[in-house]
Amino acid sequence: MNESRFSLNGTVLGEKYKLIDRLGKGGMGSVYRAEHLFLEKQYAVKIILPEHIEDAHLIERFRQEAKATSELEHENIVRVFDYGEVEEDWRLVLAYIVMEILEGKSLKDLLHEEPEHKLQPSRAVNLMIQICEGVNAAHEKGIISRDIKPDNVMVIPPKGRKGETAKVIDFGIAKRLYHGADLSLTNAGMPIGSPYYMAPEQWQDSSTVNHLCDIYGLGVMLFEISTGHLPFKEGKLKGFEALAFLRSQHLEKEPQIELVPESLRRVVVKAMKKRPAERYQSVSEMCDDLVDVGARLYQMQPLQHHTIENSLPKNEFATRTDFVPNTIAAPKDEDVITDVPNKPGQTQEQVLIPYQNTHANPHSFSSTTSVETERKKSLFSSVGAKVALGLVAASLLFVIGLKVQSLLDSNPSQTNAQTLTTQTTSQSNTRPHAEKIETSTAPTSEQYVETLPEEIKLEMVKVPVGSFEMGSPDTEVDRDDNEGPIRRVNIGYNIYFGKYEITQEQWRVVMSDEPSHFKECDNCPVDNITWLAADEFCKKLSQMTGRTYRLPSEAEWEYAARAGTKTAFYFGDSLSSTQANFDGNYPYGNAVKDIFRNKTTPVGSFQPNSFGLFDMHGNVREWCEDFWHDSYVGAPTNGSGWLTGGDGKHRVMRGGSWFLNAKNCRSAARFKVEQESKLNIAGFRVVMVVGE
Repeated sequence: MNESRFSLNGTVLGEKYKLIDRLGKGGMGSVYRAEHLFLEKQYAVKIILPEHIEDAHLIERFRQEAKATSELEHENIVRVFDYGEVEEDWRLVLAYIVMEILEGKSLKDLLHEEPEHKLQPSRAVNLMIQICEGVNAAHEKGIISRDIKPDNVMVIPPKGRKGETAKVIDFGIAKRLYHGADLSLTNAGMPIGSPYYMAPEQWQDSSTVNHLCDIYGLGVMLFEISTGHLPFKEGKLKGFEALAFLRSQHLEKEPQIELVPESLRRVVVKAMKKRPAERYQSVSEMCDDLVDVGARLYQMQPLQHHTIENSLPKNEFATRTDFVPNTIAAPKDEDVITDVPNKPGQTQEQVLIPYQNTHANPHSFSSTTSVETERKKSLFSSVGAKVALGLVAASLLFVIGLKVQSLLDSNPSQTNAQTLTTQTTSQSNTRPHAEKIETSTAPTSEQYVETLPEEIKLEMVKVPVGSFEMGSPDTEVDRDDNEGPIRRVNIGYNIYFGKYEITQEQWRVVMSDEPSHFKECDNCPVDNITWLAADEFCKKLSQMTGRTYRLPSEAEWEYAARAGTKTAFYFGDSLSSTQANFDGNYPYGNAVKDIFRNKTTPVGSFQPNSFGLFDMHGNVREWCEDFWHDSYVGAPTNGSGWLTGGDGKHRVMRGGSWFLNAKNCRSAARFKVEQESKLNIAGFRVVMVVGE
């Protein structure tokens, strides 16, 4: 059975996989299209070339690749379904891995087809986010690749409303960090990997490397797909001389990295640091920064406007890789099942709650939606880009504004901006009518409304005194080490939380400007807000009202978000985009994929938690007052902000956003963000503590 002499087409492996045609060939094996004889489904079958079958070391590595990849069930990693070996006369003649078949091309081939062999920045970042998600999933299973490169990534073209998908396809030289033996089977001190992408420590001793070498490889790959060339090249050198040159470059020379925007350059620089301790310490951290870069690039795109018919069907999905905001389907006036406890501290149970949109008028979600269309052709003509498969046609559409009409009934004219209005303590989703009362310096009602200029209302909810365990347990899926150690925090004072995130109209009447990227939606949360700007808003609001408003501490925020629950979300341990505004292609727990709206939604569009607070999961990330610290070691336990030590130039953000995965919307999820960072995924809500 020698493939070099005749074709294996028609061969049946394991009495069930019939090889149809060869899709590709590499140095150690070939990949065939195959059909399962009984299921009549097609698969990709990777086969060790027969001429290499007697290499026991290679076969063992092939077996380990199958085992390693089969453990990784992630949409950005190729799925492995089966492994088999064929013997003749008690002699091994063929080994194969059965994988999902991918209708696409390698990232390497894609680069060769692009002008100047590089991708547009937004496309490069979008693909890298997915690649990082896949590599991070491998790391969470204790498996590192050590061979990050474009050859080992498949790019699946857009299909319908779903954009490009990147999948990591090869763990042939993977190494297990724990849970068993080393998968690599390499000799100590032997360099292993692809020379152009190997981290400095891989050149020295591959047997001792850890997950940080993959981060270096990701940095090199991001450099390459963004610039069209590698950071280090051997020129005309060949053989060992070429390897020696590349080794010296990776070990000693700093690459010239010139990328726009600056935020993208900083990601590459940090990922490619020579010293592992100076790199990103997790792929998840690198991915978070790429998300921020993606949001910046989205803001930078020149836009034009026109109107198209028909909203996005609920069962069709966009992905974060499109940056294509979709229209939001109109909520239906029907009962829905949701996981919300009746009272703080109760266990999660199914509660039937009549769906009532408290802020957005359902009729305002018109089938004729104002959207943004083509980017200016000059964006691409400078590099002569040619667009295929309808990819850019999809990615050139951007939604600009859902005209949202407030349901709040108009009140009698009020001239005193400091006047409070009380509300009943109902936890209903309907927005109660406000009643005017005398000004009070210490509100005692469970809810109240602050009247701002132009009769704009700021609704506040009193959060009960109590204590909770802050942080995430080791058993919580997709948790990060910075979410611990868990500690008990006491909130022993009366505090009022903004019922909703600060909206664009509230910002406008206080600050007299309109910074948001998403326009024409007064009831959408204000975005594009730095920490400094949010802090300034609180100061002006305090001066305007005579009360002390500020950003919540990180502990206050998590206490308010959990509302007595210990699960990943106040809905339970699953989250879909029917419950919150995030990238619905990446749900959590047992939830299924759903709509990716790709923009902010009017505040109050989803179910609140049992404290009566809305959008604590998704929509926009929310600033907290705390300095960033890498863990909770030494953190206050009285609910106050942690404003000593740590990194004072970076602040904490919470809650996830419209652009992020569900895992980033967890109650315990934390984000380290520069306080001067201005992104369309960044907003905030305010708190007012009685007595401050």
